[in-house]
Amino acid sequence: MTYPSFDLYKLRIFVTAVESGSLSAAAERLFMSQPAVSQHIHELENTLGTVLLTRSHRGVTLTEAGQVFYRYAQRLLALAAEANQAIAAFSSGDRLMLKLAATPGISTYLLPGWLAAFREHHTEVMICTQTATTPEITAQVQGRQVDLGIIEGELDETDASLSVQLLGEAAQYLIVSPAHPLAAHAEVSWEALHDLPFVTRQPGSQTRIWLDQAMLMHGVSPRIVAEFDSPESIKRLVMTSNVASILPGYAVREEVAAGKLRALELRPPLRRAIRAVWSRAQPLSPHAQALLRHILSLLTLSELSVSPPPNPT
Repeated sequence: MTYPSFDLYKLRIFVTAVESGSLSAAAERLFMSQPAVSQHIHELENTLGTVLLTRSHRGVTLTEAGQVFYRYAQRLLALAAEANQAIAAFSSGDRLMLKLAATPGISTYLLPGWLAAFREHHTEVMICTQTATTPEITAQVQGRQVDLGIIEGELDETDASLSVQLLGEAAQYLIVSPAHPLAAHAEVSWEALHDLPFVTRQPGSQTRIWLDQAMLMHGVSPRIVAEFDSPESIKRLVMTSNVASILPGYAVREEVAAGKLRALELRPPLRRAIRAVWSRAQPLSPHAQALLRHILSLLTLSELSVSPPPNPT
């Protein structure tokens, strides 16, 4: 079976006509005559064997087949532009740049390890990272200020401007010091948290809102004795006092392995999704796709990427 070949020049004319709303407006934007624009689109339709645009005195509208082809045309043009940029970078000796943004926990505890392993096989890529909140990251992705965002937590997946891929789920643990009365337990019920001296994130943070909702769902109310905006500060207070907290396993893995903290399983368990997000209007570059595959392989092959090792016996 043979498939039609597409002239990128004709694809660009077609996309411009759709986005301009009329052949005359497209001709002005492309510095062409209207008959020439019409002829190129007609030739494209002949190549495909179907009508893409309905013409009227009000302008042009997409047919059903045109709506499908328009999405592919956008992707083909975007990929062609990315290919040109990649080749130009190699030709000029410049390094390819991949811009990432991640929420604080991902950025601090997971991203460095992911990128170190990725760089072993992709030394030609310059990776620029920044830490931001989920709303900030989605805005940056939509504005194409970053190529890829990695988010732990809640996300409006109905947003049509975003492509979203679930990477994994981070197990959350009740953490205590080895001297805490609960330290001998491998797991605890949610009821054990009621009136328990507890340290948590600051009010208004997405993590605090999410955790408060989980507490409410399970009908428990710990006794809040301190609030911090940093998981590191929370860990240090837990290690040195008789308070507890809930943190993702990846954030306490080293302290648990060193015997400085105990991580107790919650029953029923508590998990939080880790997702990748990018602009639906701009396909991921090959290097961003490679990074996503790399992250997925780590999360699939090693549970230690999202949870701590067992407590010492």
